[in-house]
Parts: sequence; C-alpha cells; structure tokens
Amino acid sequence: MDLIHRDFLASMVHHYATSATVEPMPHALEVFATLRDGGIRVALDTGFSRPILNSILRRLGWDSPKILDATVASDEVARGRPAPTSCFTLYGARRSAVARPAVRAARLRRFHCLFGLTGSA
Repeated sequence: MDLIHRDFLASMVHHYATSATVEPMPHALEVFATLRDGGIRVALDTGFSRPILNSILRRLGWDSPKILDATVASDEVARGRPAPTSCFTLYGARRSAVARPAVRAARLRRFHCLFGLTGSA
C-alpha cells in the first residue's frame, strides 16, 4: 500500500508541476492583493496533502509570503474534509480570507472569515 501511495503522490506532484492546465482562476491575484491592501490576511485551505499543495503553489508562483499569508493542507490537521478543522487552523492566524468552497461559508461565518470559490470539486 505504501508503494501505491508513493507512486500516486509522485504522479500528482508531477502533474501539478508540469500540466499546462494548471493555472490560477481569473483575477485571483488581484483579489488577493485587494484583500491584503485592506489589511486582510489571505490563506489557502485545501484537501490536498502538503507535497501536492506545494507543487501547485510553485507552479502558480504563489509560494511567496507576498501572495499568501498562510496555507494548510489536509495532512496537517487531525480531521480533513468535510470537517472544518483546516479552517479553524487558519483562523488561528486571525482575520484570514480563506479560499475554499462557499458551501462551508455559512458554518464558519461566525469566525469572521471571507470565502471564495475554488475550481476544485
């Protein structure tokens, strides 16, 4: 099982590092800049593991603290999706704008987070 997972992980990391289909959503950087200019920290929450997330961030050029204030991957929290653990982890950084599906927005509004839609399923 370990070998299968390692192969899968390597394949995913390679795909996100090299695929021409990996690109930011339109105006994402402008939204991030506007939020940061307004004093709102921008964070990214994902269901991917850290190696895959890092591959995506490098591919998009978002692996700079000038773009994102914080990120959290599913393998860094005790309970992954659909539990809101990763959002709570990010909220610990206070006043973050969390890019994640809006379906979670109602549950977490009380934490004063701002939500955006992503292109993931």
